[in-house]
Amino acid sequence: MLISVVIPTYNRNAGLLKTLGYLDNQILPKNLYEVLIIDDGSKSDVEKFVEKYTNKYALKYFKKTHGGPGDARNLGIRRAKGDIIAFTDDDCIIPPDWLKNIYDSFINNPDAAGVEGKTISFIDKLHPLSHQVINTRDQGIFPTCNMAYKKIFLEKAGGFYSKFRHPHNEDIDLAWNVLRLGRIIFDSSVEIIHPVYYKNIFKKLLWTYYFKDEFMLYNRHRELYGKMRGGNPWLFIYFHFYVKYNYFFLLRKYIRHRKSGALSLLSAEIAVFLILQGLLLFFLAFFFIYRHNEK
Repeated sequence: MLISVVIPTYNRNAGLLKTLGYLDNQILPKNLYEVLIIDDGSKSDVEKFVEKYTNKYALKYFKKTHGGPGDARNLGIRRAKGDIIAFTDDDCIIPPDWLKNIYDSFINNPDAAGVEGKTISFIDKLHPLSHQVINTRDQGIFPTCNMAYKKIFLEKAGGFYSKFRHPHNEDIDLAWNVLRLGRIIFDSSVEIIHPVYYKNIFKKLLWTYYFKDEFMLYNRHRELYGKMRGGNPWLFIYFHFYVKYNYFFLLRKYIRHRKSGALSLLSAEIAVFLILQGLLLFFLAFFFIYRHNEK
């Protein structure tokens, strides 16, 4: 059984090189995996940066015009030779046993269509405007920084839906399509670390803009959306994301940082962010819900 590791990348050479180094240190024999780098239209010469690893394990490089992470991963699926396709990001910290545990998980669960791994982050580095991925239990998040599927199921599911052009919901849409064909298990031994990144208010607002794709996800999976999200896009975006996450979770983190004396300029930045995000979500509600009726 061969595992193909597909990594889309876009203008992040430093992080990519570290990730390739982690893949060189895997305890799984190198003849059991290959790595496909999909350059999604980076401005830098990514191929020159990654060529140092071509003699260490089977590494393939492909470049395409910029089309988003889902479209880049589709190219990786088409070019992969493995029976199993493992997805991760170009900035993740990958333990030496990651691929071995993926391999064992499919061996021990031969009927599984996919494996969802455990993703942790640096909790002590979180702050109100940080971005990170944390997925520590079976709750149906399916982040492609730590997912693996049998290639045959990816092909039957049609791969990533190309109209999800932003890094949001393209991974859930794919997983829900696979769930119609087979089961996805959660394996906590398949663990990676997703770094914490600070996002200024403009980058954080851009992330809010991606939530317009919730309506597209809803229209493509109405019945499953109700089961997995617990309602509809309005409930998820405005209550769970906006009210619960931003005004409760963000306020709680703000108070904790305030007590530690760690906030100064960040305090004003949070206030501006919440005001601008409220205006942006108001805009999304009236201008984007009618534009995403794709089935």
